[in-house]
Amino acid sequence: MGVSRRMLSIDMNKILLVTFVLLTGCDDVILNPINTNINTIKEQKVYKESTLNQRSGIAFTWGYHDSYYPVFNDRLDSHGHYGNGQSYHDVNRDGHQDILVSSHKNDSDFELVWYLNIGDNKHFSRSEKSYFNQSTKGINSHKILKTDVNNDNIADFIALGVDERIQGNYTGNFTILIGKSNGTYDVNNIPNPNRYWFHNGAAGDINGDGNVDVITAMFVWYGDGRGNFLKREDFNLEKYRPLVYEIIDMDKDGWNDIILRGPLKETTIIYNNKGTIDDSNRTYTLPPTTYKAVMDIEIIDFDRDGSLDILELAQLGGNPPDSNDPKYFVSKITVYFNRGSHFEVREDILNQSIDGNAINGNTDIYGWSVFKFDDIDNDGIDEILSENYQDGIYNGLKLINGKWTKFTFN
Repeated sequence: MGVSRRMLSIDMNKILLVTFVLLTGCDDVILNPINTNINTIKEQKVYKESTLNQRSGIAFTWGYHDSYYPVFNDRLDSHGHYGNGQSYHDVNRDGHQDILVSSHKNDSDFELVWYLNIGDNKHFSRSEKSYFNQSTKGINSHKILKTDVNNDNIADFIALGVDERIQGNYTGNFTILIGKSNGTYDVNNIPNPNRYWFHNGAAGDINGDGNVDVITAMFVWYGDGRGNFLKREDFNLEKYRPLVYEIIDMDKDGWNDIILRGPLKETTIIYNNKGTIDDSNRTYTLPPTTYKAVMDIEIIDFDRDGSLDILELAQLGGNPPDSNDPKYFVSKITVYFNRGSHFEVREDILNQSIDGNAINGNTDIYGWSVFKFDDIDNDGIDEILSENYQDGIYNGLKLINGKWTKFTFN
């Protein structure tokens, strides 16, 4: 399924989270600021659509190289690496957002962990208390979805993982963390007899029954409202060759649509037909772009015209088999403006997002892995933030005088 993720096996010795120290460079395209009107994020409404639950006022980034971070005081672990997915939530109810991620001591010893915010949004410590009612050993997080699977207004999480330890026989986990009123989580692993690879996914109500559904591993999985999910057998998403997914109402008709992107097929929107998703649905395929190896997509009204736009993070791709030449791993964010009847692709809007192949420092090998929009410095205006693995100087873009500018958040 799709392309293999990059395995990070070097000893990990750094994690860093947010305040700024450096800025340089700018784009020529002037845009209106994206106002969030969020001051201090404590506890938020939990939406069924996982794409709407990413704001936290913090962003999780980490890297291997001492030279990357000019200011650093904490080490959360001394070895290993982290899963490619993360999520944010005030798990200990102290008014500060914490981090959920999978921690990997090595390729065989990994589990989900909470890192607790000590109160300044910059320093975090691994929780000594277990918030899980069952073991999370062996559970990976290549993507973590924050949602509400059982309609109780308590945040739940879905950890989607991949396991590539057995060459040619990959597998993964589809794990539901069901939030309880006492602040703990029941762990429900969806059976995976077919050894699907849960690289990415999205959550939201698709069929209109009021329960959260999931798209992952090229299938639609319907939720029963209790934290269980049943794979739909009569329809799948294989012909779209998806590697990343989102669920949101793109055309504002009251029904959640599906957005799909893979490295071998352009971004496609499947418009929901009043709860029906099958081969008869209206679809729209976005224009092709230069950067093909998609890593992440985000949905936001980027130009503030009232319509949802699509932003796509992709690496250049096109590398020959077994090639590790970093020129193929350079990443860039492309903007698709929603013009009602069509989408306009603009590859020039975020030129300052280009990263990798020593473009942004001699440790800058790989491009960005995932990203999000959030107000990281509490000025009421969103920034674009790299998340998870980072090896370049710049880990974000900030809107300064109407121009998206390279920025380092420390």
